[in-house]
Amino acid sequence: MDAAFEVQAVMSLVDMITGPLRHIRSDLNRTGAAATSLATRMGNLASSMMPVAAAASGVLLGMGKAVNVAMDFEHGLSRLAAVSDATQSEMIKLKQSALDLGAATAFSAAQTLRAQEDLAKAGFAVSEIIGAMPGVLSLAAAGDLELVQATEIASDTIKTFGLSASDMGMVADVLSKTANAASTDVTQMGQTLKNAGTTAAAAHVSLVELSAMAGKMSDMGIKGAEAGTQLKTMMLRLQGPTGDAAKTLAKMGVAVKDASGNMLPIFDILRKLETSLAGVGTASRAEKLKKIFGDDAINAVNALLNTGIDKVRTFAGEIQNSTGSAAQTAARMLDDLKGALLSLSGSWGTLQIVMGSVFLGELKDAAQSATRLINVLTSLSKN
Repeated sequence: MDAAFEVQAVMSLVDMITGPLRHIRSDLNRTGAAATSLATRMGNLASSMMPVAAAASGVLLGMGKAVNVAMDFEHGLSRLAAVSDATQSEMIKLKQSALDLGAATAFSAAQTLRAQEDLAKAGFAVSEIIGAMPGVLSLAAAGDLELVQATEIASDTIKTFGLSASDMGMVADVLSKTANAASTDVTQMGQTLKNAGTTAAAAHVSLVELSAMAGKMSDMGIKGAEAGTQLKTMMLRLQGPTGDAAKTLAKMGVAVKDASGNMLPIFDILRKLETSLAGVGTASRAEKLKKIFGDDAINAVNALLNTGIDKVRTFAGEIQNSTGSAAQTAARMLDDLKGALLSLSGSWGTLQIVMGSVFLGELKDAAQSATRLINVLTSLSKN
């Protein structure tokens, strides 16, 4: 009944308007001169109103863009709520965090929201997501990366090495410092960690130690996924040497396990290996290393030994003491016109979201009402 009443009301309104319009058209046809005069007056009025109309159109256009930005942001919040299973109060915190970071950094609130979603998919709790975001943003800016890519690298590293979300800043500092001090970059470091990280964690090789080895290998031209594959093979060979590898290590007096069967610290093993090879001829050295590491990891070992294990260990210490490196690098990377424009864009995007959000509730209600009316008309047309 309600639907039928709504349709009848609409039809009655049309009838009420149609009659007067017919009379007006008839009168205008009978008085052409008057109509012409009226048209002239209306034309003059329209001309005088053009500046006002243009200004109004600009405002409406700007608000339309703001509504679109706010609508997309709201949809992102809905996706985040779905994947994170966050409560209403937690969603308010996530939303505010995204808006604050969007206004204060070179990344928009929408980009920040997408990074929050990726962290939620990786299993981070709401409080962990909020705490981790500054480190992720610093890593992205310092490494000149897309935020999605930086989020993936950082979250994978956290999970691989069994770290907590509160360590996100440390991860960003380690990768940023390594990239700044060696012939590599954050993207290549991410590739290295993807291939070697799981094996390193199983061997109790820390993120700092692995990064130091990767950094020094990059100076020798071995970087990215290739470095990761070679480091993985090297660590696997040292974790469980068998056959000729075990015999060769034993003859050289290089122990790789403690009394409990755990792998000894990686730098201690490599330093002992370096010492035992001192003074050995190049051919004999190559033969021993090939027996221990095979063809797949010998280049990595040679790169580290040629650098000097003490230098690699010192570099690890520098990386360990790199607190704040990512934030400092990010600030320097953005200290130019492009950086200022990116920051301006982030702030403008946040303002658009705040302004456009005012209209979302009313527009949602209007859209739902229109949908109901269309459905009623569709149903009536079928009958």
